Amino acid sequence: GVRLSHANVLHALHHIGRFVGYSASDREVVILPLSHNFGLGHLYCNLIHGGAVYPEGGLARVGRVLDMVQRFGATGFPGTPTGFGMLIDRFGPVLAERCANLRFTVINSAPLPPERAAQLQALLPRTELMAYYGLTEASRSAFISLTREGPARHRSVGRPLGDTRIEIRREDGTRAAAGETGEIVIQGPTVTDGYWDNEPDTRAALREGWLWTGDLGVLDAEGFLTVNGRLKDIVNVGGYKVNPLEVERVLAALPGVADVGVAGVEGVDGATGERVVAAIVAAKGALPDLAAAEAECARRLERFKCPARIVLVDAIPRTDSGKLLRPRLAALLAERLAAVSAPEVQHA
Repeated sequence: GVRLSHANVLHALHHIGRFVGYSASDREVVILPLSHNFGLGHLYCNLIHGGAVYPEGGLARVGRVLDMVQRFGATGFPGTPTGFGMLIDRFGPVLAERCANLRFTVINSAPLPPERAAQLQALLPRTELMAYYGLTEASRSAFISLTREGPARHRSVGRPLGDTRIEIRREDGTRAAAGETGEIVIQGPTVTDGYWDNEPDTRAALREGWLWTGDLGVLDAEGFLTVNGRLKDIVNVGGYKVNPLEVERVLAALPGVADVGVAGVEGVDGATGERVVAAIVAAKGALPDLAAAEAECARRLERFKCPARIVLVDAIPRTDSGKLLRPRLAALLAERLAAVSAPEVQHA
């Protein structure tokens, strides 16, 4: 449990309000779970600024949601990359029609692939696409307008606001140079003071006034942050370290792919240790070419990073807020590989 003070929450809301530019004329359709900071934060922001919110429990009733965006006169419609990906692929024309008057949308909980950002901006040319980065332990730490910054920075999650500071640290704790990958550390008024009844984890995460996030990232010369995955998600392939996010980016850009997840799986083909395994969800009416996916990985990735298997699945396990549940994905893939049929698996 993460301990958050009223001050932590209010500072996060102030940052959101300042960046998004909330006013009493804003009206938002919020489909996100209100048990999570993302959805609850947007509810609070509208209440603070005198706006209005129409809450809806997810995208199970897509027609109702998109109809309400139009009828409610919504100026905002926050969501996750997975949710917007589904809307783009299955309901693109309706999305463009019903959401044409949106002032902004905020995409959060996972990185938005640049290809998706371009598709969404083409469908909603008058809407400002925004994203921000943070953890429950340090909510809303960096912000970016993908619309204003343009395609060159579509992989970035932006820069910090106010008194928040972000640095990249090497394994030895020293500060990394611009362009160098390391662990993201955060300092500022939104940072928690620790974990409920868990002092060992508190001491590990909070050191010398900084929150050590466990996220991998890089800052460019202008202070824009790009998140490159989680330290604990790194796959160890015979001593070589593989960041699953790097593999996911290659596969997500392929035709016919609606969603993708990559995890380390033990004992593939009887081998000792972990191997990279990828799961792909096909877009509606499409069948991804697994041989082409293998070839694209071989072209763009070092050999040890290429998936040992690529498996078609119905869905990638994610939280209600869209974050990939990588341990659950690894367990699902291990189970599928134990008894999967030949057409569903591509040998690397």
